[in-house]
Amino acid sequence: MDFDLTPEQQALRQLARDFAQKEIAPVAALYDEREEFPLPVYQKLGEIGILGMVFPEQYGGGGADLVSLAVVTEELSVVDVPVGVSESVNGMVGSIITFFGNQQQKDQWLPPLAKGRMLCSFGLTEPGAGSDAMAISTRASLEDGQWVINGTKCFITHAGTPISGLIIIAVVTGES
Repeated sequence: MDFDLTPEQQALRQLARDFAQKEIAPVAALYDEREEFPLPVYQKLGEIGILGMVFPEQYGGGGADLVSLAVVTEELSVVDVPVGVSESVNGMVGSIITFFGNQQQKDQWLPPLAKGRMLCSFGLTEPGAGSDAMAISTRASLEDGQWVINGTKCFITHAGTPISGLIIIAVVTGES
């Protein structure tokens, strides 16, 4: 088995490395000090195609694989872990919508996520479970055609930013 990066993956790695040095490194400490989400940095990631790289092309993405996502996340995180995490969560959420969303959800959510015009929040962490997905207790049940969610989440990634627009919550829907 060949574990070398493809030429496309190498090019994405270099793009992310150059971007991190030029655009993130000069401002990372300032955003940390202000405890502020680096919105301009994030939007630039969308403009250059990094945020949508794993989304299907018909939704404004690049159709890249998950190894590419990991490589880019690593390069961004070398300079600033929060930016790397934000980029990887965007890719993860886009993958969830790509694989499990219906056509309307894909049309509505993937293009703005790919371009950095919207952030998706992701709620996994719970007070009693931390980020252990197998230990979560928040439940969802279908009642009269509507999903009813009962439980508590904390530390929701991307909640409360100026461009937060969608929340995906990890819940239990049946018995294990």
